[in-house]
Amino acid sequence: MKKNAYYHQTKDQILEEEKVIKRAIENPQHFEVLYNKYFLDIYKYVLLRVGEPTVADDVVSRVFVKALNKLPKYKFKGVPYSAWLYRVAYTEIANTFRKRKSEKVVTVPVEEFNHIMHENNMEEILEKEALIKVIKEAIKELNEKQVELLEMRFFEQRSFKEMAEILDITEGNAKVSTHRAIKKVKDILKQLGHA
Repeated sequence: MKKNAYYHQTKDQILEEEKVIKRAIENPQHFEVLYNKYFLDIYKYVLLRVGEPTVADDVVSRVFVKALNKLPKYKFKGVPYSAWLYRVAYTEIANTFRKRKSEKVVTVPVEEFNHIMHENNMEEILEKEALIKVIKEAIKELNEKQVELLEMRFFEQRSFKEMAEILDITEGNAKVSTHRAIKKVKDILKQLGHA
């Protein structure tokens, strides 16, 4: 059986999940299967974006309440239910930041820069730390959607198709918007003297 490269589930697994969704629509107690399957992934996704466990708890709680309440209106599209949950989570995160008027958190995995701590050359360490600081400054110049696209593509390693599903845009739009965000970061880095 060939794996679906976009969502890491086979076609049979996706069709089986559709049956679970139908059972959950008929009897909300069956929603527990979907909740248990996706809770941890959705929680990690939200926590990486909000940066505070208490805020993440609130957002994830709202995501699953909405998911349960809107389940009868859910339209199966042949992709995992998680894509729809990520879209709900994305919207809830945006609403949270709008309400709090906070800056969006960009979390870079520690292992990406862990090698810095093991370098012997202090000059090289300082250069890398300076570059990271410049990149963070460049990212602050992006809008929320551009940051989200870069996080999904490079830190979460999502396909453009999955990004499109989560953000409720076309796959072509996901590609074009991501490339524009990359170009903007490159342009900002050039302006800051880092080609």
